Amino acid sequence: MNKNESPYLRDLVLAGGGHAHVEVLRRLGMTPVPGLRVTLVCPDMHTPYSGMLPGLIAGHYKADEMHIDLRRLARFAGAQIVPATVTGLDVERQHVEIGDRPALRYDLLSLNTGSTPAWDSVPGAAEHVIPVKPVSTLTARLAAFERRWADAGIAPRVAVVGAGAGGVELVLALAHRLRGTAHAPRLSLLTRSETVLAAHNKAVQHRFRRILAERAIDVHTGQAVVGVDHDELTLADGTRHATDTVFWATSASAPEWLAGSGLTLDERGFLCVGDTLQSISHPNVFAAGDVAALPEPRPKSGVFAVREGPILADNLRRQARGHTLRRFKAQKKALALIGTGDRQAVASRDGITLAGKTPWRIKEWIDRRFMARYSDLPPTAPDRDWVDRGTRGLPEQSEPPPMRRGAKVGQTVLDRVLDRLARSCGISIDAAIEHRADAALFTSPAGQRLAQSFDYLPDFIGDPYRLGEIAAQHALNNLYAVGAAPHSALVHASVPLAVDALMEEQLFQMLAGASAVLAEAGATLLGGHSSEAAGLGIGFAVNGVLPPLTDSERAPLAAGMALILTQPLGTGVLFAADRRHLARGEWIAAAIARMRESNAAAAACLHEHEARACTDISGFGLIGHLENLLRSSPVDGVVYLDALPLLDGAALLAADGMCSSPYDQNRAMRRQADEDPDAETHKAWPLLFDPQIAGGLLGALPAHQAERCVDALRQAGYLQAAIIGHLADRAECPPAADSAQTATHVRVTAIKPAEKQALPGR
Repeated sequence: MNKNESPYLRDLVLAGGGHAHVEVLRRLGMTPVPGLRVTLVCPDMHTPYSGMLPGLIAGHYKADEMHIDLRRLARFAGAQIVPATVTGLDVERQHVEIGDRPALRYDLLSLNTGSTPAWDSVPGAAEHVIPVKPVSTLTARLAAFERRWADAGIAPRVAVVGAGAGGVELVLALAHRLRGTAHAPRLSLLTRSETVLAAHNKAVQHRFRRILAERAIDVHTGQAVVGVDHDELTLADGTRHATDTVFWATSASAPEWLAGSGLTLDERGFLCVGDTLQSISHPNVFAAGDVAALPEPRPKSGVFAVREGPILADNLRRQARGHTLRRFKAQKKALALIGTGDRQAVASRDGITLAGKTPWRIKEWIDRRFMARYSDLPPTAPDRDWVDRGTRGLPEQSEPPPMRRGAKVGQTVLDRVLDRLARSCGISIDAAIEHRADAALFTSPAGQRLAQSFDYLPDFIGDPYRLGEIAAQHALNNLYAVGAAPHSALVHASVPLAVDALMEEQLFQMLAGASAVLAEAGATLLGGHSSEAAGLGIGFAVNGVLPPLTDSERAPLAAGMALILTQPLGTGVLFAADRRHLARGEWIAAAIARMRESNAAAAACLHEHEARACTDISGFGLIGHLENLLRSSPVDGVVYLDALPLLDGAALLAADGMCSSPYDQNRAMRRQADEDPDAETHKAWPLLFDPQIAGGLLGALPAHQAERCVDALRQAGYLQAAIIGHLADRAECPPAADSAQTATHVRVTAIKPAEKQALPGR
């Protein structure tokens, strides 16, 4: 992740994926700052551009057209990626709290987390309204609203609360979206202000009152909403307004977690910043967008966040070096472009207004130009300012240390990490590790069989905590595949060279994630080894205890048995594309969520349904591991391409020629092939050889158990578990070139699902 391979000297945490931070990431990608480690914290890897939201609701844009792929942008910037929501700040310890994960330390912090509509003081609002932010919630609930009232067959009463630009654009977009439907809704707009668009000039207000009347939208001004129920709103004068659905677009409110941060806030709870976008109380904290309160107050509008982006990026770079900061001057008069829902808009500036299609075309040109800036990423360049000025401005303790590759991590750093694990994660640490022994000694339970395996993963996701989780699951899969119960583990962790505090944080995050997984699996972390390396990496030697062999496990594999895969394929091709900034963030987020899942319950389910053999799918791909599973058995495997479960995006990327580095080796390792003529053109064909990270389990079990097993797997949460083939009598084939044994034979067929009923055992 370190694009310039300089030792890490400082941590910059970007909290939030707003309009200013996307520009910060773009500029850091173009011109990296040597020694600065960047971490993006944001719950969603697709961030919406607010300027195009009304167009999305009206149906003029698709969701992809108005969302910026944050993961792709962060990878371009060489940033670590933490998909989480900020829940608090500890400015004294310089920690960002993020829910159920360990807090992140920072040297520099920038906040661009946005805001939410203000409703805290309105009883019933939290339970009964649809807020305009976050956009992901708005669009999902809007779709649910449409389905609900289409099924009901009656015209719903829809209220939009808030008549600023956001509320007016929203109600007009809804009117356009829902016009002509069988049961068009009755729309109303409510505001505590005496007029709509109170922040705009009278000509704009008059024009929009006329437009709202033409669209048959009822407007109620001068009355605040003071209560919300499932079928009505209560206004300040006590009157009731009947409604079935309420959209909330009132003025913005600050995040609750800011209140306890210790930062200086304004009377509304927003972070007070100076004209350098720097906190007036804590100079290592910056903010932009809605969350920031500027010295000269401005409306909470995305236009200011966009303009703050370049200054924020430059000032974060300057602050990291101790250089003089630039000043941001917010314009007092900005061009206002307010959509009317029908591919027209009203433009206003300095009392001059223009309405019609031309303002919409201007607005669309501005919006699409903004979006193109973050999809057509420019090439990177060296940090000229750093090259010219050297390391001036770095803290005294941050002089670049000598480069050491493979050296053991310092004892004090390791001691602190282990102590933090015990305190923060509640991990019970074996006595052997307290003495920091190089080897852990343990006694196995008497009379039981043992299993041991080792796996190691370099960083491929840019999130140390998640890397630790996934690496632990990846290693444990080998135990689950042979039916072993996890008992203990030894760890080997590698961290890139940095100052002690940064190395400590990386090591702690990785081990915290891994320890949580191991503890849940019932395995004790006994100790291990740590070292400096070119990048992050973590691996485990895992030990397990096997129960006595069952009769079903002793029975040989036989023709007619079913092959069941518990998880979808595609991690190899997805992360190969991710390294090249070609994978969508939503695809990667789904893949990471899948890799974090334990296969313990899947292994138990396969065992309960008389599985006679099992393997986990990892580096050799599905075909390689299936061949290994069958190597000593008198049967061949038949794989149904149409039945293979695939991760979102995997087939699309594979069709474009994307593949991971082991793909060719996996393809070449196949000794035999009997394919249908259409097999190699099937979308799933390349995924047969795709190496998996923390992949699913592949089990062979009696055909009469197959459907019941798949049902049980899906009930246990493995929603894409599927019967993906069967075993057949071994076809005659010549001996392998390097072996006296007959090679394993796997047939791949593009058989259609309807034809499966005629297959053996069905």
